[in-house]
Amino acid sequence: MGAFFSEPVDPIALGIPTYPQVIKEPMDLRTLHRKMEATEVRSPEEFARLNRLVFENAVMFN
Repeated sequence: MGAFFSEPVDPIALGIPTYPQVIKEPMDLRTLHRKMEATEVRSPEEFARLNRLVFENAVMFN
């Protein structure tokens, strides 16, 4: 399952051009990891929010 969420969604390659209009805050596990390494995630609550966002976006779009 993680492979599906490990990289940013490429709407063109995946043939889903409406993705950017539907999903206002894209998030994937690689981006979340990068944000953590760059100390852009400042709290456990922010980490949890971004982690949930990965899956909420998938549910919203699909």
